[in-house]
Amino acid sequence: ELTDLYFGHRMPKTVPWRFCSNRSLMIGMAIVETLHARIFPAVYNEELTHYRPNDSLDIERAERIEKLMFWWVRVRAKMREFFDRWARYAIGYGTVVTESTWESIEMQTPSGPKPFERTRSDIIPIEDVYLIPGATSIQQDVILLKCRYLYRDLEKMEQEGKALNISTPMNPGQRCLKDYVVVPGDVGGNLPEQQMEEIKNVKRRNILVECIKWYGSFDVDGDGRSESVQFLACPQYQLYLGGMPISELSQRGIRHLDLTNYMPRIDEPQGLFGLGVLEQVKELADEIDAIFNQMTDANTLSILRPIFYDPGGDLDAAALSIAPNRATPVTNPSQSIFIPDIRIPTDQLLLAIRLVLEFIERLTAASSYIFGKESEVVGGSGTATRTQAIVGAAAQRFSVPVERLREGAARIITQHLDLLQRNLPPEMEKRILGDDGTPLFGENELSQDSISGEYDAYQLPDESMGSKESQRMLAQQLYGILTQNLLVMSDPAKIYQVTADVLRSFGKDPELYLGPEPTMSMAMTPGDEHTLILQGDFDQVKATIEQNHIEHILAHQAFLQDPGFLQLNPAIQQQVGQFLQMHIQQHAQLMQTLMSASKVSKSQGGSGGPEGNSPDRTGGAPAIGSEPGMGSLENPLSQANNATNRGESGPPQAG
Repeated sequence: ELTDLYFGHRMPKTVPWRFCSNRSLMIGMAIVETLHARIFPAVYNEELTHYRPNDSLDIERAERIEKLMFWWVRVRAKMREFFDRWARYAIGYGTVVTESTWESIEMQTPSGPKPFERTRSDIIPIEDVYLIPGATSIQQDVILLKCRYLYRDLEKMEQEGKALNISTPMNPGQRCLKDYVVVPGDVGGNLPEQQMEEIKNVKRRNILVECIKWYGSFDVDGDGRSESVQFLACPQYQLYLGGMPISELSQRGIRHLDLTNYMPRIDEPQGLFGLGVLEQVKELADEIDAIFNQMTDANTLSILRPIFYDPGGDLDAAALSIAPNRATPVTNPSQSIFIPDIRIPTDQLLLAIRLVLEFIERLTAASSYIFGKESEVVGGSGTATRTQAIVGAAAQRFSVPVERLREGAARIITQHLDLLQRNLPPEMEKRILGDDGTPLFGENELSQDSISGEYDAYQLPDESMGSKESQRMLAQQLYGILTQNLLVMSDPAKIYQVTADVLRSFGKDPELYLGPEPTMSMAMTPGDEHTLILQGDFDQVKATIEQNHIEHILAHQAFLQDPGFLQLNPAIQQQVGQFLQMHIQQHAQLMQTLMSASKVSKSQGGSGGPEGNSPDRTGGAPAIGSEPGMGSLENPLSQANNATNRGESGPPQAG
């Protein structure tokens, strides 16, 4: 029923007359696709996916796990395409059930067969999921899944030891699945029996076999304790096709099943099934279709109006036809024929449609609201303040469903990690290459021991909700706030990072505009400077733009109060103290230059403070740096470097 609503399928009707209007405006599809475009980018983002160790002993492997899984879900498993379909299904139907498995494919290459391993997740249609009454957990309660396998896939599972009774009976004298799956039709004609059997085997491989997969607890080994197991059976032939303990499929002993709800049902607070958008809007969508069909039928009646005539007169109704400039003789037409006047209440019907659309917008936040615009249905003031209020309301409306879907996506990614830990192929590090073609891992760095441990995937929230425009606006607003912060402005590395975030929001590579990121290796630490000063190498100690000036000032002041320094020869203390005081002054002057450059950048129309950084009345984002144009992007770091090169804040000479 909900699928018919999505695709606009309607039952045929003959009332009020045959071939009357029976169209669907497909409001269900429009709403689902609109919400999907808004929600999906906020639900899944591999760059915001991280992994949290569950044991302190696993912390040292967390970085390796994160780097491995970032490559795996993006390159090998290609999870983005799956989550695209997964999010749409969850939004539409309210509940999405998935099963994750390990897949090994033999690829035929010129050098011979080559295995290709990957993890994959499949969406189980909600009508193929069976739960016992009162079930509250998909990991603990009994669950049955209706599955459909090609016969050839079952044969492969038998060869891999994951199924039995497929082509060979489990017990002598019994029948196997091959005996039950009959190839329909005449095969081979007058061919020899051996060739006919080969043709049957080929056709049998492509026959779908309906199976039931059972998850539950069962005492397999007879020790009196129930283990979590998975059984496979064919109900059509009442044939057992195998079973396996979950411990042999999972490194952590978990079922690779997930159930995620878009919205929980209020009438089943502990139930597993949720409420989807299609069910929410079904009644309103049917109402819109009915109103539209009424308008269409009324328009048809107004053009081809029905005729009432006297059957006792000389009118031959069957011979009547209409055409331009055609006249049909009728005796006394004013009394023999009656044509009713049909008026179409167009205004009232259009008003009803607008009213229903308004309810749909309120219910689902779809249509214009979801894009942060005024509603074309209910109208509005059109001010930027009202638009921003609508943006905030839409974000708030979707924050909870997005969080539910984000948690479900993280659980599925965790299951993929568990499968990879269980089935890691040998020498995997040789196949994982970076963008430049070099290996991301060292030789023998990846093994089941090196990636062992329990890690839970989680996704950081995307404040822009996947919108590039919002991401750019947020980056520019953050730039305007942080470049006024003393802690940021005193550290070139932080200034670089803030500026780089703005460039990344526009899809640009920061290194092409700003050069390599400043690191600690590019500048002396306070300890290095103290060592050179005590050695008498005063000329090598200079304040530079790459250093953290607050850190250096505090460290040098602490050094002058250090007991070890106070035990030095008084003459050395005086010489070192005078030099450090001048060196501290150098850092203070450079820090002042950075702050002045930031103020100049803001006074030239850049992002500076709440007023200069807020969107204009048309909703546009403010510019950064000087007036917008073809010029380069100015920032405090570059201006400070230019000032240093001109000698405006050169370090004072020692001694």
